Amino acid sequence: MANYQDEISFEARFNRRRQREYAAWLGCMDFNFAVHLFYNANISLSNARSAVTDCFRNVDRILLGTRFNKKPSSMWTSGVFMFEHLDTNLHAHGLVRVNRDRIAQFNELFPADGRGIWCRSWASGSQTTEMLYDTAGFADYITKEQKASADPETMLWLEEAFPA
Repeated sequence: MANYQDEISFEARFNRRRQREYAAWLGCMDFNFAVHLFYNANISLSNARSAVTDCFRNVDRILLGTRFNKKPSSMWTSGVFMFEHLDTNLHAHGLVRVNRDRIAQFNELFPADGRGIWCRSWASGSQTTEMLYDTAGFADYITKEQKASADPETMLWLEEAFPA
C-alpha cells in the first residue's frame, strides 16, 4: 500500500508530464500569434468561452467576409485558448494562426492600446497580442494550469466553435 506522499508525488509528476506533452504538441503547430484576453470583471467560464468564440467569429467576418464559414476552414483564423484563474481573475491565453496575407488586418483588429475588436465581445475587456517567435515556450506558459483535474472546458479550440 502506497503512502500519502507517494500519491501526491505521482499526481504532481503526472500533471507535469501532461503539461509538458501539451506544450510539446502545441509547440509543433504553425501558430503565429500569442493572444491574451482579459475580462476585467467577474465572469463564468461558459460566458468567457462564448466571448472568445464571438470575438473570433467577428475577426473572420472582417478578414474573410460575412459568409466566412462557407469558405475552406484552412482560410479561417484557427487556434487554441486556455482559461486560467477561474475563481479569481479569469482570463484566456491563446495560440492563434492567422493566414500570412491577413496579418496586417489582424494587427489592426488588435491594436497595441488594448481596445480593439475584443472590446466588442467583452466591453470591459482588454487584450494584448504579439507575433510568436517561440511557439513551444509560449505553449509551455499557457498550459501551466492544465492538470489531470482541470475542467476540459478550460481549453477552447476555435475550430470546434465554428461549425462548417
